[in-house]
Amino acid sequence: MIINCFLNRFAEHPSLPTGISTVLVHGHNRSLVAHIGAAGVYQEEYLTEELLHDMRTTQIVLLEAYFCLHNIPVCQKIVQECLQNGTCIVFALSSDYLYQNPSSELLDLIKSSDILLGNEREFKALAKFIQGSIADNTEEWIHTILDWCPKENKFPPLKLKHLQHKGKIVVCTQGKNPVICGEQMSGAITKIPVPKIEKVVDGTGAGDSFASGILLGILLQKDIITCCQIGMYASGEILQQVGCDIPEHSPQTLIPQSRIGALIS
Repeated sequence: MIINCFLNRFAEHPSLPTGISTVLVHGHNRSLVAHIGAAGVYQEEYLTEELLHDMRTTQIVLLEAYFCLHNIPVCQKIVQECLQNGTCIVFALSSDYLYQNPSSELLDLIKSSDILLGNEREFKALAKFIQGSIADNTEEWIHTILDWCPKENKFPPLKLKHLQHKGKIVVCTQGKNPVICGEQMSGAITKIPVPKIEKVVDGTGAGDSFASGILLGILLQKDIITCCQIGMYASGEILQQVGCDIPEHSPQTLIPQSRIGALIS
């Protein structure tokens, strides 16, 4: 049973709306233009003592590069709270263009993360920035990034004990090709097959859905392979519908013996 796994604290801006996107979909091709709205002007004053308390006591905080890019001081403060209190930092790379000439502040936030999520384009762009010239090999990009930003041991251990001896974890999606996971401490690179989706309708929200599955798996103290499989299930559901609303059915009621039920039990 899963109850109250995630906590949201919203700040309201007096005049700016929440973020919106315009998405054009043609077959398997998609073009998206986003406007992050109020999220682009998030101020440190919104980090209330209540919110900071949540940062200190929660197990995971997810940061997305889109948000961090416009709110560096806020994210730096959040990261410090997490590091000092053993909160797992999951960082989503968001888009490859952000790493053509990233700021040192954004790179420092990436280095501070415990788990780094992104797709092959994003990891390629980051690895190319780090190394200058790179081979066309996803596993080499993963090794390059793990060598560049290993997890340091100068802060308290993570509250999530099953992650305490993993070091940095990198998760790279490749569309229909296997997800690649790299672990700093073991040096292991794992390829996880992606289940075939018979009818892909719209990719909007698939990456975020994959990330949500990863977070759920971590909270349930699953190994990283199972976390990715939960993420694949979530993104696979979103890929088969228009838009990124949560499907009305639950996995257990639609398919009593579904693989997601086995994964999260």
